[in-house]
Amino acid sequence: MKVFRRFSSHFAFLPDGTLGKWPVVEITNNGEIISISVSPDGFKEQPSLEFHGGILIPGLVDACIDCHNLFNDKRNLNRHLVGGTVLIGCHNKLSKEVSSRLYPPFVVEAPKCESSRQSVLSCENSSVPIFERMKDISEKDSNLSLHELLFKATVEGAEKLGMANVFGMLKPGLSAGLVVLEQIDLQNLKLLPQSRARWLIQPKNILL
Repeated sequence: MKVFRRFSSHFAFLPDGTLGKWPVVEITNNGEIISISVSPDGFKEQPSLEFHGGILIPGLVDACIDCHNLFNDKRNLNRHLVGGTVLIGCHNKLSKEVSSRLYPPFVVEAPKCESSRQSVLSCENSSVPIFERMKDISEKDSNLSLHELLFKATVEGAEKLGMANVFGMLKPGLSAGLVVLEQIDLQNLKLLPQSRARWLIQPKNILL
């Protein structure tokens, strides 16, 4: 029998790109999603339920970056980890040491993207975690909704890397891990300069 924990928050980012109210996510200590439910009519207490204010999301997926610095400076990997990144798509030849990490961020080879098709979140500076880019974009581009940013940084990123069957969604059977976005504008659903992404459950690397 799998041992799991229950988490709740104000919202959860669902696989269809919407935000579900008062969610309950059941997840194993290895980061595998067991179940997810929402309660639009109001919060419902459950035994052993851990509440964290904000938005529950899967680990972020950084689909398109240059990874030279990741191989040369391990502090860069920690910057991505602290920002809630679970998966990085690397254009460069993979370092065995980096790609065989047991815990995130995991690194996989990514196909070269034509510049015209690159995501708005693409970055050639691998020291800038994707969540920091999301905050910067949210501040500069009021036309891009939080829903769109989250979709690009989770579902779309995983699909680009061919990893949508493992990462990028809070969906039963996936090992996406669980992150809570805190200190955000919940009324207007907008990231703020002080917003942060915090891991609740980091998944193990099932790709090894």
